[in-house]
This record gives sequence, C-alpha cells and structure tokens, in this order.
Amino acid sequence: MPSSTDVLRAGALNSHRSFNDTPTNSLSEGAQLFVLSARHWAFSLSDKHCAGCLLRPIYESYGLPTALPIMNELMCFVSLACRRQLAISHPTCPVVTPDEMELLDVMRALQRNDPHSAYAAATGIFEGSLATTFFRIGRAYIAQLTENGLSVTGVRYLSEVATSGG
Repeated sequence: MPSSTDVLRAGALNSHRSFNDTPTNSLSEGAQLFVLSARHWAFSLSDKHCAGCLLRPIYESYGLPTALPIMNELMCFVSLACRRQLAISHPTCPVVTPDEMELLDVMRALQRNDPHSAYAAATGIFEGSLATTFFRIGRAYIAQLTENGLSVTGVRYLSEVATSGG
C-alpha cells in the first residue's frame, strides 16, 4: 500500500491530467479555505510540519476552530483511501489542479445535498464504499462552514464571455 506522501503528491501533477484555468482566487471563500487547507495539509506531509499549527490561525480568524480537526480527518482519510495519486498544488499556486477540483466538486455536491453528483464526482478518487466515509466526514466539514456563512459552491466573480453569432 502506498504511503500518505505517495498518494498526495504535493506540487506534482499526474501526467494524464493537466491544470485547468480556474484561478484559485475566483473560488468562493469557503472553497478557497478548503483548497488552501488541502494544500497546506499535503505539503505538511512532505515538509514534516504540523498542518494544524499552520492552519489554526486561519480557521480561528473565520470562527471555525472546530472545523480544523474535521478537515484533518478528511485529509487523513483522503491520503489513505484514494485509489490513485492526487496532484495537490503548493499553497501559493494561482490555479486549481484537476484533482483539487475533483475533491471540491464532491464537497460542492455534498453542500447542495446532491448525493448522486457527489458519488459521480467521487468515483475517480475512491472505490465505491469508501466514498460514503468521505461523504460522512465531508458533510461534517460542510456543516461547520455553513453554520458560519461560508459556502464551497459558486465563484467570487463572474466575467462576461463574448459570443459570436448572428
């Protein structure tokens, strides 16, 4: 079985996947917090630092100190249960990796209370029965965010796209 650091490839990108063009700062505040937390957590494995120590002030500033242990549980589960290596970017990366977006898509579906979409999004990451454990932990995390007015759905800004037409 691969180690946690093998499963969460901090800063690496799977050869079959490429970056999308979703800027990290375009995500909703809750989504940015989730992605930033996942990134710090993954890098703490390779740097042998305490992710909780680094993230505690951030979570406290949002009034979410009880969400941090849930995020830790979530990422521990991801590092042990996912079916393939995930590419997690450095915390300062300006765009979201496809794997980060896949995790975020699961969390978004959970927040919308859409189990079918959550399961569909999770199938690339977890074997079927393991997804339900991720959902249980993910729902607890989402509940903490929601209680504090944060959402992982939506974007921070929208831009108009020009279309050609007649």
